[in-house]
Amino acid sequence: MTRIFILLSCLIFALPGCKSPEENHIDNDTAFEEITLLNASAFSIQKRANSYLIKTFHPEHPEQIIQEIRIGEHCKNSTENLCFNQPISRVAVLSTTYLGYISSLDMTTAIRCVTNADLIYSPEIQERVADGLIINLGNEKALNMERLIVSDVDLVFYYDFGPGTAAMIDRLEKMGIRVVKVYEYLEKDPLGKAEWIKFFGALFNKTEEADSIFNEISDEYLKLKKRAGQDALKKTVFTGLPFKGEWHQPGGASFQAAYFSDAGADYLWKEDSSVSGILMDREVIFEKALGADVWLHPNNETTLEGIIDLDVRFEQFKSFQNGQVYNNNKRLNENMGNDYWESGLLNPQLVLKDLIAIFQPGIFPDHELYYYQKLE
Repeated sequence: MTRIFILLSCLIFALPGCKSPEENHIDNDTAFEEITLLNASAFSIQKRANSYLIKTFHPEHPEQIIQEIRIGEHCKNSTENLCFNQPISRVAVLSTTYLGYISSLDMTTAIRCVTNADLIYSPEIQERVADGLIINLGNEKALNMERLIVSDVDLVFYYDFGPGTAAMIDRLEKMGIRVVKVYEYLEKDPLGKAEWIKFFGALFNKTEEADSIFNEISDEYLKLKKRAGQDALKKTVFTGLPFKGEWHQPGGASFQAAYFSDAGADYLWKEDSSVSGILMDREVIFEKALGADVWLHPNNETTLEGIIDLDVRFEQFKSFQNGQVYNNNKRLNENMGNDYWESGLLNPQLVLKDLIAIFQPGIFPDHELYYYQKLE
């Protein structure tokens, strides 16, 4: 009798459309078609009709899948945590960084929760928070869990904010709330960061819109890069301000270093191979940056006086004396929420044009800086 049952079971599951729930989507993965990504290196997308298979991974180890997200009909019988049988429509966003991507896809109405609402620059999102259409969960390190549960979101987008992240994610998952970590910060190329709009496009079933937006951005960026590369005379540049005796500089393989190179500048630490950053003694920076042509991103400072208040020796810098100190904080809200970190990641062409105007003012003599401002 047992043998008959086994044979019948095998025959049933051999019939078309009669696969076991566990096999239903796995066997069909080969039917997915890979979507070509031009610059991003920390995720991949495969598509079949209106179904998507999205994978995230570290750029240096693409074979080690960190997360796998499935969207579409092939998820109907799946019990996997990150499997959705229809596009995402309700999300919680724990970083302002992702708001630009979502808004550009006309999916602002999908945003049901945010953290640190006072630091959001977008007037549209601020208005929706004020109207109660978007719930403010407070600080990501102390989420208002009750509000999050009531919002009934499909997904929570988060980032690693340091100690406490793992405990928070564990608590959310135990509550049945599905979470996805966004790895755009691993990208070394400004266009790679911008291409993450395709990640969000797949989740919201807006791939055509995402492709169109990215292609326009990429075309403009590459035109600007080509124009900036025609000048052989390159201005030297460094960034930041010291903190507790140490001074942080972007790694030579970071996206910021890529910006400087693409804008036709000579970054003082371009030979460094790190992606994240370099931490050095402040005296080392003083010596090397003293004669640099341009000084960028002096923390949150908005005036030259604010810099001098930290150390009067900064007056000796060539960049300071020549009035070549700029910061990417022109677009701030009343609570110091900076649009550079909200819409800037999706608009590297605007950032690049600002930088070209700073490093090579003759190319765009009438350009009005968008994200940057000259410190007076």
